Amino acid sequence: MIQDKPANPCIRTKINRWHSPLSDQVFYLLENLRTRMIKTEDFQTRLHQLLFNTDIEAEFSEAMEEASTADDQVWLLRRHVDGCRYTVIVYRVDEGEVHPPHQHHNLISTQIILRGQIHLREYDRLARTSNGIQLRLARDAVLGEGETFQASEWSRNAHWFCAHNGPALVFNINARGYEAETFDPTDDGSFGRRYLDPTQFSERGHINAEELDREDAENRFQGKLLSDFPIPDHAFMNR
Repeated sequence: MIQDKPANPCIRTKINRWHSPLSDQVFYLLENLRTRMIKTEDFQTRLHQLLFNTDIEAEFSEAMEEASTADDQVWLLRRHVDGCRYTVIVYRVDEGEVHPPHQHHNLISTQIILRGQIHLREYDRLARTSNGIQLRLARDAVLGEGETFQASEWSRNAHWFCAHNGPALVFNINARGYEAETFDPTDDGSFGRRYLDPTQFSERGHINAEELDREDAENRFQGKLLSDFPIPDHAFMNR
């Protein structure tokens, strides 16, 4: 759990290639979240509105062109504020590339499709079980340019996606360590991805997700379309 912060936090900026009024507005929102002036839901709503009212393609045109040919994601901002941290990146998802299904710990993210299309499945975590995590399917959709997907500790925390009909570019703001309460309250591990297999559905339409290491997740899902893993009709009835 995040402890109370001093009035003047220690700010460490590791990377900063993003200098604009929008960057300042995002920092202001994040500080309101960190100091508990707004809740996570309010932060995500306000951030979405802020980005929706911005010409994102013009704001990040240089990063988009770089990401189109780069071997890795393009880092625009990486900053620590006391125990919290946030990053801003633009990354490419190549045709045939899959981001295997995974959950997050104490992470709030907002991602916008800048070019191309992404096939996305999102899940809510319901409970931890003796052999994994129980999930509920929240959305299965193909997203186009300008569309958004968001995740937080308590909403659509787990997701799985791949490029659809060609490569895609995605803008991503990740905020780590800002949640006051977490799904696993005793978890003091990393903020990185925790991989899952969300393909086993119960008769009620819930998912009994096995937890995987990265190698297993890559072996099971990399290079395969999400549509290769059909969703039973009753899963949609129980969303």
